[in-house]
Amino acid sequence: MQVHNFPLLSVKRTIGPHFLGLAIPLGSLTYTGIKLQWIVFPYYYIAIGAACAVLIAAMHAMLEFFLTRCRTSRMCMQTGVGLLLLS
Repeated sequence: MQVHNFPLLSVKRTIGPHFLGLAIPLGSLTYTGIKLQWIVFPYYYIAIGAACAVLIAAMHAMLEFFLTRCRTSRMCMQTGVGLLLLS
């Protein structure tokens, strides 16, 4: 049933744009800027930024998971699908 896959699909939808779509381009641009001496930062700031991006994406994914899980659970219970799963 597609309703039960919805929470995991929302996690995948959140992780992709937040982590891969933002952290990788920004990390590579920062690395290029440091290499060309446009900005003066230690290289380990890139690692700190990547770790923070993982944490933020994970927190957002967990919020989406639990919010959609609660909504789909209530919807299943209201339609009677939840009774079929419990028996």
